Amino acid sequence: MNNLPEEFLRLRLDNVNRELKSLPRLKFGTHRNASVIREYFIKDKRLLKREYLTDSERGKRLAAQCRLREELTLKRKILRAAQAVSRVSPRIRVRAVNTIFNRNYFYSLMTRASLEGPSGDYIHNGIAMKSRGEVIVAQILDSLDMTYKYEAQIVMNGKVFYPDFTVYLPEFGRCFFIEFMGMLDRKDYVDDNFTNKVPNYIKGGMRINTDLLLLCGDENSMESVEAMKEEIIALISKYCRIYCDVETAVPVVSI
Repeated sequence: MNNLPEEFLRLRLDNVNRELKSLPRLKFGTHRNASVIREYFIKDKRLLKREYLTDSERGKRLAAQCRLREELTLKRKILRAAQAVSRVSPRIRVRAVNTIFNRNYFYSLMTRASLEGPSGDYIHNGIAMKSRGEVIVAQILDSLDMTYKYEAQIVMNGKVFYPDFTVYLPEFGRCFFIEFMGMLDRKDYVDDNFTNKVPNYIKGGMRINTDLLLLCGDENSMESVEAMKEEIIALISKYCRIYCDVETAVPVVSI
């Protein structure tokens, strides 16, 4: 699956299974020509159901969960297929991940667009971005099924910055940052990024190639899509080496 490490895919599958287990059992249907959503549950060892109109408040909330269940079920199928080449999968145990850039940190961040409104001319999945290179990075992240925020506001060393991408990995409960340095042939651009932004990132606690990934280019050229994808995958592989204990291999079983 886009050459992501097997350990990571196993963690991703485990995470999807946990999410599915936490969701109610739901199904769309009709009743007297009205669209309904049915919620199934166990009570006194019996399978029961409740019905809600899909345009009711409860129905809308359940419908969103039902669509999420469908998405997760498809994702699980894809992940299982990606691991089907080997009928033995390692048992993975994630060590404690000690970083300030954790789940709470990621979900507390506001994007520049939400604070100031959209400002870019390149649109990707409804997000206005400032350059074609950033759109390509976003497409790579989408192809790897990554969760990210574009230009989230962060404070580093007492100063406000907007890194191009803040990527969250629920498999490790941490995020990392990507800066697409797309005009390294311009002196003013280099001065701003390497005498202001990057040094303040480091002083604020980021470690290059652990918390911060720099993808580089200039106005007329940039790294290939495959090269940038490989750099992102290499960072995830590094997390697997740092955070994962691979225990005794066990047969893959259907869940």
